Amino acid sequence: MKKLTLIIAAFSFLFVANQGFAQIGGQQYTEITKNAAKIGTTLTYGIPGRVGDIQVGAFYQTVTDTPAAGESGSGFTSIEEKFYGLFTSFTIADSRLFEADMNVRLGLANDEYFVVTPSAMGYIKPNSNLRIGAGLGVRSFTPTFMGSIGWNF
Repeated sequence: MKKLTLIIAAFSFLFVANQGFAQIGGQQYTEITKNAAKIGTTLTYGIPGRVGDIQVGAFYQTVTDTPAAGESGSGFTSIEEKFYGLFTSFTIADSRLFEADMNVRLGLANDEYFVVTPSAMGYIKPNSNLRIGAGLGVRSFTPTFMGSIGWNF
């Protein structure tokens, strides 16, 4: 019963918050890195801007598979099992069907290391509430590949 009450309260908040000029959004993404594939979720609050829209929110990411033998090491080179923190995005190009964003995630990896991961994402927008994206990011000076599906509430 507590879970149902929490879900109803969350949807009520999203409905009320979305009556203004800002948009509440979410995104499910996959990041392919050198060591392992990761899956994450972001929740954002979007503010329309004159130059580009800005989104600020939070994210949580976990590893989807265990690394092969010999891939894990000590220190910063060890496999990141969880990564969470602040998510920001700035829209650099936008049309009815396409959008390009610069994203930055700042947070803690494995509750130990502070990590900053920038990425460039391109999106196709089939309708005003759905975005399907792909892009490139950087992690420890190594390229990563990202895919996502996002929505606006």
